[in-house]
Amino acid sequence: MRIVSLLPAATDIVAELGLLDHLVGRTHECDWPAGVETVPVVTSTGIDQNTASSREINTTVHHGSSLYGLDAGLLHDLKPDVILTQDLCDVCAISYRKVSDTVRLMDIGPTVLSLEPSTVDEVLGCLRTVGDVLGADSTDKIAALRHRIDVIANRTRDLERPRVAAIEWLDPVWPAGHWVPEQITFAGGTPLLAEPGEHTVPSPGRPCTTRARTSSC
Repeated sequence: MRIVSLLPAATDIVAELGLLDHLVGRTHECDWPAGVETVPVVTSTGIDQNTASSREINTTVHHGSSLYGLDAGLLHDLKPDVILTQDLCDVCAISYRKVSDTVRLMDIGPTVLSLEPSTVDEVLGCLRTVGDVLGADSTDKIAALRHRIDVIANRTRDLERPRVAAIEWLDPVWPAGHWVPEQITFAGGTPLLAEPGEHTVPSPGRPCTTRARTSSC
C-alpha cells in the first residue's frame, strides 16, 4: 500500500494506525511524527507566510487564488494507491477539487479519500474510515482515544469553567468552530463565539492588526 497524505491530520492518522512506513508523499506542513521529514513533499505554498498579513492571505484566497500548489509530476512518479485529502477548508490544506482534477488529468487511478469531519465524533470516525480503506483495524485506537477524552472530561467536570474564545484567524477575526468548542468543553472551559460542529464565518467589527469526494467522514 502506497499512501500520499495531503493533510497533516491525515498524516497523524496514518501514523496512529501504524502505517507510516507506507507513506510515500506528504505536504510541506507535515512535521510529525519524527522521521516524516524524509518522506517526499508534494505540495507547496505561493504565499510568503513570514511577511503576508492575515488580511492579505484572506483576500488572496477569497479572490479565487489558491494558497497551495501540487507537484503533479512527483505525484505521478510516486504511484500512490491511496491519496488522503480534504474538502473542508481551502485555507487549511490543498482542496479536494484540485487533487481530483490533478488525478483525473494524470490518469494514475488511485483512491482519493476526502476527510471532512465537523465534530470530535466525526474526527474519530475518520480514523475508522481511513483504517478501513487502508486495511488496518482502528477499533482499539478509537477506544483508547475515547477513553482519554472521558478521563479529561471527568477531571474537569466539577471545576470552575472559564469562558474561552478560540480564534483561528486574526484579520478578519474568525472564531474556531467544528470540533474546537467540544475540545474546550472537555478541557473544562465554556466555549464562546461558535457552537460544536459549526462551520464559522468571520466576525464583524474592527479587524485585528496582528500579523501572523469520493468518500467522506
